[in-house]
Amino acid sequence: KRFFEVTFFPHVNLAGKVDYVVVETRDITSEEETKISLKARNEDLALLNTLNDLLNQKAPPEAIGRYVCEQLTRYYNSFTVNLYFYDEANNHLKPVWFRLGKNVIEELEKITAKDIRKISIHYTDSSFLVTTLNRGKLRQVTNKRDVKRIIREMTPDHRNLLRNIDGFLEIFPIRSILLVPLMVGEEKMGML
Repeated sequence: KRFFEVTFFPHVNLAGKVDYVVVETRDITSEEETKISLKARNEDLALLNTLNDLLNQKAPPEAIGRYVCEQLTRYYNSFTVNLYFYDEANNHLKPVWFRLGKNVIEELEKITAKDIRKISIHYTDSSFLVTTLNRGKLRQVTNKRDVKRIIREMTPDHRNLLRNIDGFLEIFPIRSILLVPLMVGEEKMGML
């Protein structure tokens, strides 16, 4: 993508008519890319400043998580951003915050026959999500097989959904899942 600045200089004769127009074109791609980059950098800094303020105010992790989810949803124009924290025993991930439209929640609850806000997910050490969390690095999943595997792990007791996972993916066409392990030092907190 290129950006150009175009300036027109009409030449007017003694009769007041335009004889010709001089057109000057200048490639301003680098300046525009710099502006875009600076805008993104300023947004990142604003996000970090707000997070720093929340941490300094000793905001609860749920409030910090909610803020991060809202910002990520806005930045990436995402269908949803879900935040799961481990329970006190560190063997279940529980949803702390998720952003879904009311109609999406109703549709999911029809499919699963459960209140999705009360989901509690027990993972084995070999699960896709725990493996990602143990690595401590974000992971983007784009192949359909792994997307299905993650959905199966997140909905182990939802037989209706598991029987018709392809139908679920027709209703909710998930093309990509970004898994972000949440850690404080070496302590695993949950998954975004």
